[in-house]
Amino acid sequence: MLDGRIEVQGTLEELKAQGKLEVLEKDTRSIQKQEKPADVVLGGAGTAAATTPGTKRPRELIKAESRQVGSVKWKTYNTYMQAASYYTWVVLFIGIVLYQGLVVSEKLWIKRWGQVSALS
Repeated sequence: MLDGRIEVQGTLEELKAQGKLEVLEKDTRSIQKQEKPADVVLGGAGTAAATTPGTKRPRELIKAESRQVGSVKWKTYNTYMQAASYYTWVVLFIGIVLYQGLVVSEKLWIKRWGQVSALS
């Protein structure tokens, strides 16, 4: 590729036979001589940058992912509840309590109804 375009294409043997491989190697060497080494190396965990004596080690721009150990902090729950608003959580809690109360009262009613029918 040269300036975003495909300059030559083919297998290694075809490029050697056409004589284009030597031209590419010369161009690559001249480009590498012109470029300055990068000040900062992008890399994650396990990327080792070669440094020469007297130069500073490049900073790591991407931190490796890590897994938290332990329980979820209250701050996380609080942030989640704030995002949905506390009003929503209060209404949801009241709705759940009312629903469970209806389930229990239904079972008590069926029990009572069954006792009255059995006596008749």
